[in-house]
Amino acid sequence: MLTVIKQRILAKALFMTILLLIGSGAYAQGNNVEKIEKTKKVKKAKKRKKESYSIVEIEELRSKEYSIKSGQKISYTYKEHASVGITSTYSVDKTAILVYKELISDYKNKNREGLTGADEASITVIFEGSSKGIAVLTVKKMFRGNIEREFNITITVE
Repeated sequence: MLTVIKQRILAKALFMTILLLIGSGAYAQGNNVEKIEKTKKVKKAKKRKKESYSIVEIEELRSKEYSIKSGQKISYTYKEHASVGITSTYSVDKTAILVYKELISDYKNKNREGLTGADEASITVIFEGSSKGIAVLTVKKMFRGNIEREFNITITVE
């Protein structure tokens, strides 16, 4: 009877070891690894074309009017802490003149990602002047769903 129990324990231990090895990928040895590596496609990094203009940064308390050239980028950065209720919204009245390009989030507590209260961030929104004209960027600073402050920034694309 004792032998049967030992056999069952050994069988379970062997089964668990096999599962752990499969889960970690350690079972792929020898020729299998070479085949896997050969089938991976290596993507070449796309060459970014050099921007002939620097990005213009909108300063909230400075100017309300900015001028950029067609093809030049302009950015607006704001603080966000959504779990507390601090957010911002933005809109452009003429999207054919000023085109949304990218949103970059820089979290203050990167090592606490996913934890309560760790969502404080600096958000940068990047736009690009696509054709000549005048566009208005409207920014609304919000606190718990209520507008705390609203301002317009006039951007002339030359």
